[in-house]
Amino acid sequence: MQINDAISTALAKEGYPGGVDDQVVDWLQAAGATGGNIDDLWHSYWDSQLVPAGQYNDKYAIWLTALGFTQGSLDDKQLAYWTDRYSQP
Repeated sequence: MQINDAISTALAKEGYPGGVDDQVVDWLQAAGATGGNIDDLWHSYWDSQLVPAGQYNDKYAIWLTALGFTQGSLDDKQLAYWTDRYSQP
């Protein structure tokens, strides 16, 4: 499974319709993130999660590691996180 497929499957299961970008935007906004585009929304979300300042990929990796997804590359961590989300009852 590809990362975007895992994201879309997880967020659809949680009630977010549409394409993956729209789903992520809606989920991040529902979580309180603000910004003019999806990258700004992610940074706002990570700031709310107390992820240290940094580049997008670095912040994503730090956030996932803090959540317990420590194995492999950033892509591996993303796939594991989103797969775990849609696997929850």
